[in-house]
Amino acid sequence: NNHVAKVLATVTVPKGLTTATFAINTTAVSASTSAQITANLRNKPQSATLGINPVGLTSVSVAPATVLGGTPSIGTVTLDGVAGVAGLVVNLTSSDASAKVPASVTVPPGLTTTTFAITTTLVNFQKIVTITASEGGHSPTAKLTVDPPTPASLKLSPSSVLGGNPSTGTVTLNGKTGS
Repeated sequence: NNHVAKVLATVTVPKGLTTATFAINTTAVSASTSAQITANLRNKPQSATLGINPVGLTSVSVAPATVLGGTPSIGTVTLDGVAGVAGLVVNLTSSDASAKVPASVTVPPGLTTTTFAITTTLVNFQKIVTITASEGGHSPTAKLTVDPPTPASLKLSPSSVLGGNPSTGTVTLNGKTGS
């Protein structure tokens, strides 16, 4: 198929050699296909089939992988080649409402990766959320840990009292609590 694979019209085998190499340029495809390449010398054709596969999704990752609830993270989807002229749409899901992702993200034409925002909510206990990217039958995942706030400091006022007298303790968390 000369729409997906292009070769030079002729190739010269250098004098005294038995082989010559040549470039085969391919275009992006949306489904697996093949192209028949034929060499013909003195009406003795030799053919070979070149398989051409579409670019696909290989992985999804998150950074940072652990966040305090209410703090964002960034997701990245990665392809095994560059996206074609229309880009490549990757569907996204989250296993828990404490981490929200867009429904999809498009890897722009000519690029192999793109990022997406992950928003998190306040939580009262640690949640390990699975972020799934889906495209072309591939569904890689990444784990995002959403942590609750923890004590950052404890102050007593006054810090020393005579027995029988009151003191006040103030605990400060490293973030807000969830509902």
